[in-house]
Amino acid sequence: MSLSDIQLPINLDPDPRSAIEKASIYAPYLARLAEREAAFLAALGRETLSSAFEHLLSSLVDDLAALDGDAQIMSRLRLAKRQAHLLIASADLSGCWPLFTVTKAMTRFAEASAACALQAAARLRHVSTDGLFLVALGKMGAYELNYSSDIDIAALYDPEAFDGGPRGAAHTASRIIKQMTAFLETPTADGYVFRTDLRLRPDPRSTPVAVSTKMAINYYEGIGQNWERMVWIKGRPFAGDLKVAEQFLDAMTPFVWRQHLDYWAIQDIHAIKGMINASTDHGELDDPHADIKLAPGGIREIEFFAQTQQLIYGGRDPSLRQRDTIGALSALAGHGHVDGAIAGQLTKAYTVLRAAEHRIQMRLDEQTHTLPEAPDKRFAVAALCGYHELGAFDRHIASVRHAVYGAYGDLFERETRAATAAVKGNLVFTGVDKDPGTVKTLTEMGFDDPGSVIETIQYWHRGRLAATRTERGREILTALLPSLLDDMSKSGDAGIAFRRFATFIERLPSGVQTLSMLMGEPRLRRDLVSTLALAPRLASAIGREPHLIEALLQPSEPLKLIVDHEMTFEEALDLVRRHVRERVFLIGYNLLHGQIPAQLAGLRYSDLADETVACLANATLFETERRFGAAPGPWCIAALGKLGGRAMTAGSDL
Repeated sequence: MSLSDIQLPINLDPDPRSAIEKASIYAPYLARLAEREAAFLAALGRETLSSAFEHLLSSLVDDLAALDGDAQIMSRLRLAKRQAHLLIASADLSGCWPLFTVTKAMTRFAEASAACALQAAARLRHVSTDGLFLVALGKMGAYELNYSSDIDIAALYDPEAFDGGPRGAAHTASRIIKQMTAFLETPTADGYVFRTDLRLRPDPRSTPVAVSTKMAINYYEGIGQNWERMVWIKGRPFAGDLKVAEQFLDAMTPFVWRQHLDYWAIQDIHAIKGMINASTDHGELDDPHADIKLAPGGIREIEFFAQTQQLIYGGRDPSLRQRDTIGALSALAGHGHVDGAIAGQLTKAYTVLRAAEHRIQMRLDEQTHTLPEAPDKRFAVAALCGYHELGAFDRHIASVRHAVYGAYGDLFERETRAATAAVKGNLVFTGVDKDPGTVKTLTEMGFDDPGSVIETIQYWHRGRLAATRTERGREILTALLPSLLDDMSKSGDAGIAFRRFATFIERLPSGVQTLSMLMGEPRLRRDLVSTLALAPRLASAIGREPHLIEALLQPSEPLKLIVDHEMTFEEALDLVRRHVRERVFLIGYNLLHGQIPAQLAGLRYSDLADETVACLANATLFETERRFGAAPGPWCIAALGKLGGRAMTAGSDL
């Protein structure tokens, strides 16, 4: 089926009030709004929707400026939300407004609500918002909000411009933002306005809800990641001190839009893209009970398709720096970076899926993107889309998802396909949420605590380790993860392998060399993972001394240990200890992986013991003669027990 044959949504009725009446049969949330705001709905007409919306926004701003009590402020905001949702739904379901007029109206209402809440919170603390501002991110930044979206916001302040009063700028800014979010999301008898997500700010686990612009710039210049660059593609200031906000965004431009990308930066971008639905089957694409945002062939794949190409080419071509997804696809196609037919197909698919997403959410005002499993509830969504037959709706959605998945897959580089082909499903560690698809994938791979795995990897990516402090270290880790996790899933105990690998990587003094070695030596990577899973003693040794992994690339012949007269006794002792730890580890490693038989391992442990005793005997003799003169006579050391019988093990005493 061609996507051009799919017309979705189909308008319920050209009259806005009649459209709401028909939709109320299938959408309990809209039915409640229509009943509660009957007078407001009765005043709506086809010709008055735009002017009514503008009046709704302006009256909200005027009213909030005159209110001081928390309860009054929250009540007025929730009244505006009911009326805005009813007005926008009537314009949407009647076809009076096209999809992206609907999303822009929803976004403008969110802007007005947050801006009014910000001003009210500042006024209650008797401070000005000079130097304090809000930046819209995600769908809000692109004017693409849906009915039940969270609003992604970054709150920042310029410490030289924002006067926080006696408590200081940092404290006061955070108190204002906390009050603002309370106005918007605290549940009352009238519901809520918007759930407000502030976690896309720099390092959200370690920073207050309002971040200094200086701190933010230092963070992004130092350890900012490619997925954070994708976040800021859509960044748009909308409330507070807009002049200071624009100066901040100008300072962010070199981070977001890099003019020169090296090999590893591009590989990192491709790896981020490849971790979404690295492998799937067509049966999953035909599943009628699907998350049309996150599942294969969903909305996120279209957004990532556009954003990854923007990151690669937008640094050199400012015309590609479009915030909205459709604008980005059009610009990429216009400059030859994306095939025009593919861009057109994805534009159509995006429109269809976003329209369906709206109708999923307007049923119950729930933040969900999943089509209901029960046929009667899914038919309600289909009916809101104008369908009279559920089968046709299911087939059309499946056709759209097939088209998106095909286009998205064609964007993979060959090496990205190879790196991710072994893993079926999502492996997404970007952002601040735990991707549901990734939780499912890790669970199916045998990880006993997938949430902890995601949190740990997100922590690594924030540059908190010596191994990931450099940009290249983080980029190599991104590319390595799918293969590494796949190896762990085959090790016999994925959870233990991951936790022991975490100890290993967190103790590395640096990461580029070791991670590059694991990238370039698949056999070494697989053997390391199985060692971590199956051999606690060896895993502990690697955890204590990560450099031991480098010894695995050395020739397997025994190393010669030489202690000379120039060494002090302590120097000789340190040298022997390092040598013994390394050799014990290598012998055990070779035995574990079947590279030597058990009998030969016993001989090698015994040879190591002989060598160690001889070296330390010489070191002791040198030290004794230095202190007390020549030895009074001949002497020897006799081997007994397992050493005498040349049957030593890793745990044997001498």
